Amino acid sequence: MIFKFPYILYPPFNPEARYRPMLRVSILINNEVKQPDWDALVDSGSDKTISYAEFGKSMGINFEDKALRQEVDRLGWNFDWHIEGIGKGQIPVYITPVDMQINGKLIKNVQMHWIKHSFTEGSDFPVMLGQDTVFEAFDIHFSKRQRVFFLNEDKVNPPQ
Repeated sequence: MIFKFPYILYPPFNPEARYRPMLRVSILINNEVKQPDWDALVDSGSDKTISYAEFGKSMGINFEDKALRQEVDRLGWNFDWHIEGIGKGQIPVYITPVDMQINGKLIKNVQMHWIKHSFTEGSDFPVMLGQDTVFEAFDIHFSKRQRVFFLNEDKVNPPQ
């Protein structure tokens, strides 16, 4: 099935807002919806899914919890890590598993990269969906010219 979404002016109420491919997502932790209807940028240039540690804390994630660190270790991930490409140099992050619901589809064990510095309203995106989540669950077609994008959850088999 193919789903159509409009590009949204982001950030809202900002004279410098631009049209962006945005989705509403829910973040689940331990099978419980912690953050429904979160604005998320569909970021084709990002390998990783990113948010901010302050939002994780508001959802009840205790980044000091030793059991959480052990769970991340069991998954073979690095709890304390860094990302590159959205600023100058390396940006420190925590990595934890979360589940996400995108357009009604549940995506389990998303590797969420929680940025350790503060969210800046008006310039940062609350969530950036990278190729490790939404691009694994859907085929995506962007049409900025028409200010729409499409998610296709069916597998396409082109004629040969």
